Amino acid sequence: MSKSFHPDLPIIITPGEPLGIGPDVVIQLIQQKLDYPYIIVGDPESLSDRANKLGLSFNPENIHAVKLNSRYVLNCLDIAADLCLHEKGAALLTGPANKTIINQNGFDFLGHTHYLAELTKTQNPVMFFDSPFLKIGLVTDHLPLNKVSEAITTERLTAVIAAVSAFIKSSNIAVCGLNPHAGENGYLGQEENKIIIPTIKNLQKKYPDLSGPHSADSLFYENNLKKHDAVIAMYHDQGLCVLKHRNFKDSVNITLGLPFLRTSVDHGTAMDLAGTGKADSSNIKYVFSKTVEFIYAQTP
Repeated sequence: MSKSFHPDLPIIITPGEPLGIGPDVVIQLIQQKLDYPYIIVGDPESLSDRANKLGLSFNPENIHAVKLNSRYVLNCLDIAADLCLHEKGAALLTGPANKTIINQNGFDFLGHTHYLAELTKTQNPVMFFDSPFLKIGLVTDHLPLNKVSEAITTERLTAVIAAVSAFIKSSNIAVCGLNPHAGENGYLGQEENKIIIPTIKNLQKKYPDLSGPHSADSLFYENNLKKHDAVIAMYHDQGLCVLKHRNFKDSVNITLGLPFLRTSVDHGTAMDLAGTGKADSSNIKYVFSKTVEFIYAQTP
């Protein structure tokens, strides 16, 4: 683990898209007395303006100033990641970004996970979600469905299982199949027979409680989930539809594999709610508290 896992260092917070609810929920978060230090990386003037719209106070004391421009969201991430890499932050907590706006401004952006991975030269980042109901890692994430099958490789599946097992400190992990009924012995697809089953069998030497491939339509039944400490889903919506249906407000997005801890809210920018006072800050409050918990859990 990186030395940046240290309880004396602050949590670095990026509000995300300035026209969305990221600034709202961050401002709402810091209204309460937080039991852990933090630094907000953002534009003080725009955050103050948003706080005024919400009728809330904003103290720029704990802010690392970034000028608002077309690359603002990415600049905030660059600075925040640099603070964590240089042991000035214990973790990075990110607000929601709008991929469309960033790409329309001429910057390639698939999402925080891949941007931070490129920034830190991380080879196999894993999008992982932690909630009271379900802990789930994704083999593929922001990828079109017609490209999912070719992206499921022995190397990728091995890396995801290893990262999830290390984070939850358990090998009791259930792996979903890709196809309906986990391929039905090859009648509904060959990905299970060619890739997923051989990989699982090989990894069971190291991870004895690893199991699968399970048919996703039955694995996510609550009584089945109770038998496992985490699930590996093959693609984004296979797992996240279940997670968000049950735990939309109390789930945490974590990027595994980075040289520092990164957590995120599990909602979008909701730009129609920005500045209205209607944004729900319960998720970022939950994420902040869980980030503190993760920091202490990962501290040597």
